[in-house]
Amino acid sequence: MLSKAEFERMARQFALLHHTAPTWAWFEPGPLSDSGAFAPPPGFLRSSPIVVQPPIAARRQGGEEEDPPVLEEPICSTADSSALDVSALDDQPQPDLLSIHICRSATYQTPQLLLLGCHGSDGRPWDVDEARAYLQRQANGSQPLPDQMLTPAEHPGLGLPCVALHACHTAELLSPMMRDAASCSREGGRPPLDLLGAWWSLVAPLLGLRAQPGPQHTVNT
Repeated sequence: MLSKAEFERMARQFALLHHTAPTWAWFEPGPLSDSGAFAPPPGFLRSSPIVVQPPIAARRQGGEEEDPPVLEEPICSTADSSALDVSALDDQPQPDLLSIHICRSATYQTPQLLLLGCHGSDGRPWDVDEARAYLQRQANGSQPLPDQMLTPAEHPGLGLPCVALHACHTAELLSPMMRDAASCSREGGRPPLDLLGAWWSLVAPLLGLRAQPGPQHTVNT
């Protein structure tokens, strides 16, 4: 559906149009070493880091899980900062960091969501269960994703472990939009559909984010 050139063009426009948090940037890793006969790593979109509450508490030694910690109000919000008890910082759970990446699936030729979360306490990357717990929390009572839609993956551009939203059904989800856009374009002369913007309008709510309406859903020709 999307060639590498088309994806890059749409991704660069996507980054320019999204000005609210998280912000986005197009990134090209470039060859980390002599790639020989292999193509250089592909470029991708990456979000600004997001500070989040740990989705799952650290597992106990016996394999059981503790209840997720509850982040308290920031200690530094006390009225008298001179009376701040620094020792109380030790009782606060370390927040995790999440970076959202959007790449092009070479297999399905569609956009694909990658989640790169890491624990603030030790830098350990999130596993699938932790990514799923985060999305379930962001769903806020909505229907969660089926378990098989999240899969461990290797980042195509960085070679790092991450969690991917499986792209096998992406084309099916976008097909109705493409048909409607093609019909409107023929009848009213509208510009062609921006597949990346259309895809993001479906994926953003899963992350608790709002897909900005307007220009990013169409492309200039």
